Amino acid sequence: MSIQKYNTTLSSIKMPEYGRNVEDMIKYCASIPDRDKRTHYARGIVQCMARVKNIEKPTEDMVRVFWDHVALMSNFELDIDYPYEIIKKDSIESKPTTLLPRMSHIKFRQYGLVVERLIKEACAMEDEEKRLRLFELCANHMKLQFHLANPSADEDDNKIIHDLVEYVGPQYAKECYNVFLYSLTELKENNQYDPSSMHVTPSKKKKKKKKKK
Repeated sequence: MSIQKYNTTLSSIKMPEYGRNVEDMIKYCASIPDRDKRTHYARGIVQCMARVKNIEKPTEDMVRVFWDHVALMSNFELDIDYPYEIIKKDSIESKPTTLLPRMSHIKFRQYGLVVERLIKEACAMEDEEKRLRLFELCANHMKLQFHLANPSADEDDNKIIHDLVEYVGPQYAKECYNVFLYSLTELKENNQYDPSSMHVTPSKKKKKKKKKK
């Protein structure tokens, strides 16, 4: 009497999506002595893999993938005439180059690096009026970004001006205190400032018409 084997007692399979039967067929294919017969049998395995994936008419790219998977499940030891150039074992085992994070020093992360660069450009401007307008643009943007990052924080303009002074330094500190900040409600409305003109544009409120008596 043969005892039924459960998958938990069997060795793990490389590609579970195809099932153990497909891998067993590949192992049997590798044991066939004749190379031509092995190749013919492997073509049948690829057709079986397409059925397992429920693909009636696989594209050429899908067929290439199936042959790559045949090589992978055989541990690249199946000696047959592959119809396509299969992936190399080295490309599977080699690890990709580790990407190191770009560690840019940002003074205040809630405002972002772009604001910091804009303020540096503003400090380099000789035109005082344009410089102040860009300070206003950045300060109002900073206020909006600060409250997006800290929605429960109180509306504190002194905090924004203080951070702006930290950006510009003592040379332009007096100009920072002349910057006009709009209310948070106004900033959350549509286009409250126009970057192209480097000027903060106030929201236009419609005047109520007086009813004629």
